Amino acid sequence: MRGWMLWCLLAMALPAVAADDDRELNAVSRAWDHYAELSSKNDPRSADLLADSSLAHFGFLRDSALYASVEQLRRLPIADRVVVYALRATQQPAALKALDDKAVARLCYERSWYGVGGPDEGESLPSLSHVTLLGNHHAIGEVAPPTGREFQFRAEIFRVDDGWKVAPETLIADESAVIQQQIRGSSLSENAMLGYLLERFLGKDQPAPNLVALEQPFVDEPGAERGYATDRRHPGGRAAKEHEPRYAAILVRQAARDLVEEADA
Repeated sequence: MRGWMLWCLLAMALPAVAADDDRELNAVSRAWDHYAELSSKNDPRSADLLADSSLAHFGFLRDSALYASVEQLRRLPIADRVVVYALRATQQPAALKALDDKAVARLCYERSWYGVGGPDEGESLPSLSHVTLLGNHHAIGEVAPPTGREFQFRAEIFRVDDGWKVAPETLIADESAVIQQQIRGSSLSENAMLGYLLERFLGKDQPAPNLVALEQPFVDEPGAERGYATDRRHPGGRAAKEHEPRYAAILVRQAARDLVEEADA
């Protein structure tokens, strides 16, 4: 009798658990859709939809622009490096130093240096076709079913007090790896790719960027790095420590693909 009662209780609980999961899955998808819509329009309010780890990452990019040496900069993933170059090319040191993490994020989205690229005519923004919940506070979204060889990851999303927040920096390592693969498969050098990406970021009306000059830190004084670690890829923070971060900038990958196609044409 006791076993029968336990089975009945479990049977009644399972639909409730499934319903809770469905609500969370839908909430994750809505969080991504909102982020994709705003960031595709270069809306600085995209920064309000970011996880704490993402805001900390933008602070890391600011500090990299201010303090990173040539050697430190070259160790960054290429998708991060081009954003650092853009910050150095467009910002004055004092003004950049005064920006907090969210202000840096807002600047990057407004300048179209970060986010989801706008869809071509007749197409729609990428949405999540699959969402996997990893506990109560972490989810991974995919834009297509698994291929059997790999998952089609888009971004990681984290639950906070006021809902789910997107962590787009979790894409950078994979996106950078794709760009490096495109470079190896073409006649382009890494500097040629970086120069092209930076021109796309800055606009055709701006003078051609000087990568050699942009490799030099804004602040080059002993002790000025404020603990900027030579091997650091991501600053601290609870969310950053709970998962191994991967980095990404979706727009950079598309620009790199365009350049490779032009070079091979």
